[in-house]
Amino acid sequence: MRRSATSTWTERKVRDNRGFTLIELLVVLVLIAVITSLAVTRLSLGGDPGLEREARRLAAVLDMAMDTAIIQSRELGLVLDEDGYSFVRLEDGEWEPYGAEGDRIFGPHQLPDTIRLNWQSEDRKSISGPTDSGDANGADAPGILLLSSGETSPAELELQWRDRRDARPWIITLGSLGRLRVQAPGDERP
Repeated sequence: MRRSATSTWTERKVRDNRGFTLIELLVVLVLIAVITSLAVTRLSLGGDPGLEREARRLAAVLDMAMDTAIIQSRELGLVLDEDGYSFVRLEDGEWEPYGAEGDRIFGPHQLPDTIRLNWQSEDRKSISGPTDSGDANGADAPGILLLSSGETSPAELELQWRDRRDARPWIITLGSLGRLRVQAPGDERP
């Protein structure tokens, strides 16, 4: 008995259109369950996302400031306070505020009352509060320099909860060649 080309093509199409197997569906369900459990675990261990958001914001703004210093051939600095931070620029040998009050990127940034900022310089000297009483323009001297050559002051910044001293902080490490690393509370140090 001879078959037509049309009937062979139709039989092949029906055979190829069977759908998903039970094993394929089970594999997808297991993957969804694993991803969901990892997400729930991360959220329950990480605590409030406010601390992470502030750490990632500071790291992103620092990265942008380093790029800006190089692109504009300008010396910038970061003035740190346990309640926040601001940027300054070197103009005619004096530090002047960089970024106006309304500037969402480089303007002064106040941390929420529940979060505090600590930092250490390369020599592990801990410094808190403004780094200087200010100059004639009212700008504080920076604790961290961001130079137009791409070099930076090596430092380690810690963002942590004010009321939970036992909670592990988010750590931002800044290397002398402008390398920036963000470390979550559960991450191991290299």
